[in-house]
Amino acid sequence: SSSTCHFSPTPSPAMYDARGYDYDYSDGDKLYLKCAVSAPVAGGIIGAKGQAVAAAQQQCGGQIKLSDKNSLFPGTGDRVVVLCGSTQELKELFNYVLSKSVEANGGPVSEFKLVMANSAVSRILGKGGETVRAIQQSTGGRCSAKDSPPGVDERLVVLTGDDGPLRSMVAQIAAKINEDQGFRQTAMNLSYGGNWGAAPAAPAGGGRDRFYGAPSGPPTGGYGGGGGGGYQEGSVIYFPMPERHVGALMGKGGARMQEIVRGSGARVSLLRQEEFAAPSQEGGEESRWVKVSGSADCIYRAHGMIATRLVAIAYDEQRGRTQ
Repeated sequence: SSSTCHFSPTPSPAMYDARGYDYDYSDGDKLYLKCAVSAPVAGGIIGAKGQAVAAAQQQCGGQIKLSDKNSLFPGTGDRVVVLCGSTQELKELFNYVLSKSVEANGGPVSEFKLVMANSAVSRILGKGGETVRAIQQSTGGRCSAKDSPPGVDERLVVLTGDDGPLRSMVAQIAAKINEDQGFRQTAMNLSYGGNWGAAPAAPAGGGRDRFYGAPSGPPTGGYGGGGGGGYQEGSVIYFPMPERHVGALMGKGGARMQEIVRGSGARVSLLRQEEFAAPSQEGGEESRWVKVSGSADCIYRAHGMIATRLVAIAYDEQRGRTQ
């Protein structure tokens, strides 16, 4: 491939399947880089009818593969992207992804998230953290590893810094993790079950949430986002639910919501409809955003409890119509 990769879109009849192309990744000379990106960035990478990603692969060489739009990395609203190719192709494909992050952000980005197997994280950290300290000192950036979501042998590694440090850190880390067999074996995994991702990316804007407590006790913040801690901060997911089911989900005096909070250890809130417009349900029915935050394990439990409750509500509603 050419040593210079340009990102101007070129017309292409190729259609992009969100599940990715079926390439042969068995070539041991290929290198991989796996990252997590927001929905807007993923959309920019793919482009209209897949033209952008097809052009990037043609011009840069290598391959780009994305997880399905509903298969998000657990505990996040992010899709997973895998870049594959030679050292030069990987560098140019990363430049392409970073350029789409800048476009979506409306300016320079200061954070980039990598996905890697736990064994690869250990390789990056090094004995007593000596390897990651050396990377940080040589680049001027910061590198932090998040906890593994329940049942997933991968973790997010968050890189922070200016453009130069980000690029330097990615180059050094990519070289190290591709020496790890665990990383290479999981690099092409793009299936993350549990539908964490029915959770779209977080709605834009500030505003106030209505929090329904923390595991340490009853609601303490009301509107305004206050509320005593007790839950473990870490991750957040959002997902829409029918407006008509809000009352049944909360229960009398918020009792059912309190049960979910106490049982999961997560923090749950319904975002104010006038401040955060949720997508309409089938038939144009209004929706509300549900926000769940805390540790990955707490989010997993809360999401399951809420989903179970909503299924029961829908079943009761349907049974009432047919009786």
